[in-house]
Amino acid sequence: IDEFLTAVVSSLRPWSSSDSFLDQVRGLIEESTGRGRNSSSGVARILSLQSAKGLEADYVFVVGLDEDILPKGDAKNDDVGETSRLVYVSMTRAKEELHLFHAR
Repeated sequence: IDEFLTAVVSSLRPWSSSDSFLDQVRGLIEESTGRGRNSSSGVARILSLQSAKGLEADYVFVVGLDEDILPKGDAKNDDVGETSRLVYVSMTRAKEELHLFHAR
């Protein structure tokens, strides 16, 4: 049991920063596809809500749909409206499947 718990804890260890998480994801994507960063087919792209405008993808995953994250807890009314618009635009980018995620 101790070995199992040690393995589970080590696999669930959070990354020290979002950059380290993204670096690991990029590495896994490049490794699994056998392609470099500049290839556009068969590669997952991680985009912000703002950078998704005008692009389409077969599968779209929108994460962070939690209170005080989207929109941020200190957002003003204008910011809430703009964030809502960006989430909607991101949702419409999906050609085949749309997946929405929140923490709970």
